[in-house]
Amino acid sequence: MDGPPPESPVSDDFRWLYDNSRLAYSDLHGAARALRLRAKSPHVRTQNGEVIPRALAIAEAFLSAVSYEFSEPEFTLYVEAFQEITVLKLNELGLLVLR
Repeated sequence: MDGPPPESPVSDDFRWLYDNSRLAYSDLHGAARALRLRAKSPHVRTQNGEVIPRALAIAEAFLSAVSYEFSEPEFTLYVEAFQEITVLKLNELGLLVLR
């Protein structure tokens, strides 16, 4: 994908991928970074015994509490209220930030 595009006819999908290869690479890099952060973040055990990152548990609990209707101000208040009881680590907050 770093070289010039092929001169022979190519599909529209290939042309889109070629034109957007930097965007695709950036997304892949971001996903890899998020997975590393997730592995290093604190985990909790759910009611059914599954172990998941605490940030994911917070997000799932919030969505359940608001009937899956996301609102950034309400989410901010929810996280602030959570942190009055348990302070989140910086990498957990990074996992909760919208991108």
